[in-house]
Amino acid sequence: MNQRDKIELIKNGKMKDSLLIICIPTMIGMIITALYYLVDSYFVSGLGHEQLAAISVVFPIFQIILGIGLIFGSGAGSFISRLLGQNDLDRANSTATMSILYGIITTFIFSITILVFLKPILIFIGATDSIIKYAQSYSKIVILSSYLTVFNITMNNLMTSEGRSNITMSIMAMGAILNIFLDPIFIYKFNLGINGAAYATAIAQAITTLLYIYRILSKKNLLKIGLRYIKKDLYILVEIFRIGIPIFLNRILTSVSVGLTNMAAKPYGDDAIAAMGIMLRVMSIGLYVVFGFTKGFIPVIGINYGSGENKRVKSAIKITKRWGFIFCALFGGIIMISARPIAILFAKDGPEFLIEIATKALVYNGLAFVFFSYQNIYSSAFLAMGKALEAGVLNLSRQGIFFIPLIIILPRLFGLKGLIITQPIADILTLNLTRYFVYKNRELI
Repeated sequence: MNQRDKIELIKNGKMKDSLLIICIPTMIGMIITALYYLVDSYFVSGLGHEQLAAISVVFPIFQIILGIGLIFGSGAGSFISRLLGQNDLDRANSTATMSILYGIITTFIFSITILVFLKPILIFIGATDSIIKYAQSYSKIVILSSYLTVFNITMNNLMTSEGRSNITMSIMAMGAILNIFLDPIFIYKFNLGINGAAYATAIAQAITTLLYIYRILSKKNLLKIGLRYIKKDLYILVEIFRIGIPIFLNRILTSVSVGLTNMAAKPYGDDAIAAMGIMLRVMSIGLYVVFGFTKGFIPVIGINYGSGENKRVKSAIKITKRWGFIFCALFGGIIMISARPIAILFAKDGPEFLIEIATKALVYNGLAFVFFSYQNIYSSAFLAMGKALEAGVLNLSRQGIFFIPLIIILPRLFGLKGLIITQPIADILTLNLTRYFVYKNRELI
C-alpha cells in the first residue's frame, strides 16, 4: 500500500482497519524502544548496584534529549498530518525540512551547555559520591551522540505523520536488535563496563540514522526534505512550537521528576535509587505500548480533523479507548501479580531491601496504570487537533503539575512509602483533569 492509499484509508476506510494498519507498527516500534532501556539495565546490573543506579541518575538527561527530538518531531508531525488532510504537500515539505534543521541547531546548543555544567547537574539530580564517576563517563557518551538521537526521533515522527509507521517500525527494530547484540560485547567482552552500554547505543543510533537518510533520499517518500524547502514562514514555526513546546516541557518535567525521585530516595542509599530505576524501566514497557499506539493514532485523528470529518475522529477515539483500557488492565494486573519475581530478576542477587522497595513500587504503579490509556489517548487527540491548551496542560500534569508538589510533600510526611505512592496519586489526579477537558470539548470528541 503506497502513501496516498494509506491517507485515503485514514480518510475514508473502515476505522478499525485504519487504526490497526497505522498504529500497530508504531506500537511495536515503541515496545522495541522500551526494550532498549530494559536490556541496557539488565546487562549493566551485572556490574553492580552503583552502575545500575548511575543509569537511573542519567535518565533525566536522556529525557531532555528525547524532548528536543519531540519538539520538532511531534510538533511538526501534528501540523504535517493536518496539512496532508488539506492536501497542502508543499508546506508539509517545508515543515519537515525546517524541523530537522532547527532540531540539529538546538541539539548543538544543548550539548555544549550540558557538558560545561555536567558534574553539578548530575549531583543535583541525585548522584551520590559512589555513583558520580559512573554517571559522568556514561552521560558524556550519551550527550555526544545526542545529535543522532534527536535526528532519529524527529524522522520517526515525520514519517509516522504521513502514515509510514511500518517503515519506522522496521528501522527502530534494526537499531534495537543491534543495540541488544552489542551490549554484552562492549560491556563484558571488551571490558568497557557501563560505558560499553553507552557505546552500543550510540552505534545503534548511528546505523538508525543512516537508514533514515536512505529513506529520505528514496523517491517513494511522500514528504521531501531539502534546502529548497527552507522558507521564511513564521506560521510553520509557530505551529511546530505551539505543539512541540508543551511536549518538550513534559520531557523536562519528566527529567525533573526522576531527579526529585532520586533525591527523595537518596537518604535510603544507592539501593533505593536502583529500586526506583527498576520500577521505571519495567513500567516503561506498558507506557511505551500505549505511547506507541497513540503515536500512530495521532495522524489518524489529525488527517480526519483536518478534513472536517469529526464523526471519524470520535469513532477513532471510542475504539482506541476500549482497546487501551483492556491492555492497561491486563498489563497492570500482570505487574502486580509478578512484582517480586520481576524485582528479583533485575536486582541480580541484590539485598532484600532493594527487592522490597522495587516490589512495592511495581505493585502501586501497576494498580494506577489501569487508567493510564484514558489520559494518554485524549492528550494525543488534543495534540492531533492542534488544541495546544488542552494538550499542553495534560502533557504537563502527570510528571509536573501534580507529580512535583507530591514528590516534595509525600516523602516528608510518609517516608519511603510516600516516595513509592507519588506517581500513582499523580496519575489519578491527571485522570480527573483529563475527564474535565473531555467534558469541555464533548462536541468534538
